[in-house]
Amino acid sequence: MKEYLAWAQEPANGLRVIKEVNGAVLDAQYRPDKSVEESQKDLSAIVQRHIVLRIGMRSGEDLLRVGATTQAAVQKNLYYYSYLFQNDIYIEDGSKKQPCTLFHFENSVGKGSERTFHLIFETSSSDQENFSLVVDSDRLSSLPIRFKIRNKDIPQVSQL
Repeated sequence: MKEYLAWAQEPANGLRVIKEVNGAVLDAQYRPDKSVEESQKDLSAIVQRHIVLRIGMRSGEDLLRVGATTQAAVQKNLYYYSYLFQNDIYIEDGSKKQPCTLFHFENSVGKGSERTFHLIFETSSSDQENFSLVVDSDRLSSLPIRFKIRNKDIPQVSQL
């Protein structure tokens, strides 16, 4: 499993997508469910999709301070990214939109300007070639930001 995680972190392998939008750098990393046992042969059969989304500003500015001119505005941004942001994130799988079923915002003080979000989505059987993580937040872009992940890029453990 450690080999798979290292392999999956390479953007060239298709399970990590990095985009820059309006000065923000968004890094979406598909990760297998940690409960997968070694005997599990096909990782595409996992019943949950775990995606780690990291957002940082190219300028190095703290994401919580973007557009904030007062401490109250910083607190509003903190509240948004801690709770409301999950409503602006979903998976598109064909014509289906799947909301985030588990959302965790790491508010790490003093670890730089990058913020980390752990997103869990339930999967459903799909014959689609791709699914997309969609971030539809006006705070980051006026248009939805899509991270396409091809199902065929989720390999079988036996291939690694």
